[in-house]
Amino acid sequence: MDRRRFSLAHGMILIAASAVGMALMRLFFQSASRVSVGGNPFYNAQLNLFSFSPMLMVWSITLLFLQLRQPRSPIRELAGTPGFGAVCATACVTIVHFSRMGIEAILDPKHSFLAEPFFILFSSMVPFVTLSIVPVWLLVALGGRWNRSMDWRERLGRVVGWSWIVLNLSTDVARYFS
Repeated sequence: MDRRRFSLAHGMILIAASAVGMALMRLFFQSASRVSVGGNPFYNAQLNLFSFSPMLMVWSITLLFLQLRQPRSPIRELAGTPGFGAVCATACVTIVHFSRMGIEAILDPKHSFLAEPFFILFSSMVPFVTLSIVPVWLLVALGGRWNRSMDWRERLGRVVGWSWIVLNLSTDVARYFS
């Protein structure tokens, strides 16, 4: 596997992705503040946890493009790694999720996602992302490719994958108690 070092350009790309993610998080909080929560602390905790989903989505897509940039390992070798699998699964779910909502907006403008609060767009995506990462990781582990040598992009991809799983589990716990 290619051992490309972390460079200034990579840092600038990740900082720009973080800025986009934080802007989306701000829209998330503005949208969530318009909804009455009735003072339920577990519901507030659930909303605060879901607020990380825009940042994770942007980082996942950014990492996918960073891993596909040249020079890189052959795509066949790259496709068998868990970090690449996690960000690829997230990108696929994101594309399908927002495409479905876009089609709904075209077919039925009155009941489209544009009428729903912004936070529903991202909070409804979290379980699907988790349910796509776990099978990919199981297939990678069953294929015997889990313990391969990693560079910083692969490690960050694994961190983002675990972050999606922890986010889903913690929001499920908060939902259970709310």
